[in-house]
Amino acid sequence: IQLDIGNIVLKDFQPYVSQFARLDILSGLFNINANVSKFIDDIAEAYGWADLVIARAGALTVSELSAMGLPSILIPYSHATDNHQFYNAKFLEDKKATEIILDKDLEPEKLADISKSFFSEKDKLKNASIAAFDETFIHATEKISKFCIDTIEKKPPDYSSTGPGIDYGGDW
Repeated sequence: IQLDIGNIVLKDFQPYVSQFARLDILSGLFNINANVSKFIDDIAEAYGWADLVIARAGALTVSELSAMGLPSILIPYSHATDNHQFYNAKFLEDKKATEIILDKDLEPEKLADISKSFFSEKDKLKNASIAAFDETFIHATEKISKFCIDTIEKKPPDYSSTGPGIDYGGDW
């Protein structure tokens, strides 16, 4: 989605594109030029030009937003196990990096109003971007991989002389 004053990435809504296509109809009313596509081929490129991201609140998305320092509007998937997407979104909301819209409250007009507020309210976009950035998520893949490799490479305890301490009976 492209606003006249900024760029918005709409992520994780491929099955729901028809609902958001109504944004095209509202573009004149809300001064939004909406370009909704069914799939983003290169999310890294899209994040690169994005000023604001509208997405579900999966763990990977929240991690990506934190690593990139991208402000967002998150719409947690209401049927996610234990409502975990809401709590993922809450992590960024508590930092003032996102606005949450619940599925039950999602209307194109509300989405358009909140989107515009990021660009019209003084420093809201900049402050949300600063709040979103979290150094913890930088190089997370490498850090997790290193932890796993280090754990795997640890020498297991030597039970050759004493055995594992469990008597299974018989002669092993």
